[in-house]
Amino acid sequence: ACGGEKETVSKKPESSSQVSSSEPSIPQLSGPSGVEITPNVEKEKIWGGKVAERITLGGGTEEYPYLIETPSELAYAVSTGGGGAYYKLVNDIYLNDVSSDNWYEKKDVKKWYSSVFSGHIDGDGHCVYGIYFDQNSPPKYAGLISEFSGGSIKNLGVRKSRIFAQAYSGGIAGVANGDQQKVFENCFVDETVLFEELKAHAVFIHTGGVVVIMSAGA
Repeated sequence: ACGGEKETVSKKPESSSQVSSSEPSIPQLSGPSGVEITPNVEKEKIWGGKVAERITLGGGTEEYPYLIETPSELAYAVSTGGGGAYYKLVNDIYLNDVSSDNWYEKKDVKKWYSSVFSGHIDGDGHCVYGIYFDQNSPPKYAGLISEFSGGSIKNLGVRKSRIFAQAYSGGIAGVANGDQQKVFENCFVDETVLFEELKAHAVFIHTGGVVVIMSAGA
C-alpha cells in the first residue's frame, strides 16, 4: 500500500457536489544519504501498453466492485469511460518503469489516456506511478482521469508522473465538469509529479493537485 492517513482537509464548492482532499502519509524509502529511492518492481508488473479486454474479478457494484489488479485493467476502466461502475485497486499500479530519474526520456515510455470518466474508484490506499503525457502533443485535459464527469475517487495517490496539458492538468483529475455529483476523498498527489499547462487558469484546489478545476455544474 502507498501509505496511511493524515488529517483530512476538506473544501466544498458552491454546488451540490462534495469535494474533499486528505493526504495519506507517503512512505519514505531512503538510502544512506536520505535521498528517496523507488522500490524495485518486477517488469511483469509494469504496464506494457495494452488494454485488457475486460476486468475478470468483481461485478462493478458498490458491494462487489471490479477489482483492478494490473495496469492493463486500469487502462480498460479509464479508456472505456467507467460506465458508472465501481472499481477497487488491489495493488499499486505502475504505468511506466520509474526506477530511474529520466524514466520519461526512454523510447519505450507509455503514454496515458485522455478520456472522460464516470464511475467510482477506491484506491484502497494504493498509488499509481508513471502517468505520462507527452509535452510535445498534450491533450486539452490531462490526469489519471483527464475529464471526470461524475462519481467518486477515494483512498488513492499519484506519484512519479509527468502530466502535460493544453488547458488543465491534475494528478487525480485534470478537470471535473458536468451536472453529476463528484466526490474526492483521502487522495493525494506528491512532489514527485510534474505538471505543466500551456495556459494559466484559476484553480479549485491548487494547480497540479488532486483536481485542477471544477466547472460551474460540478
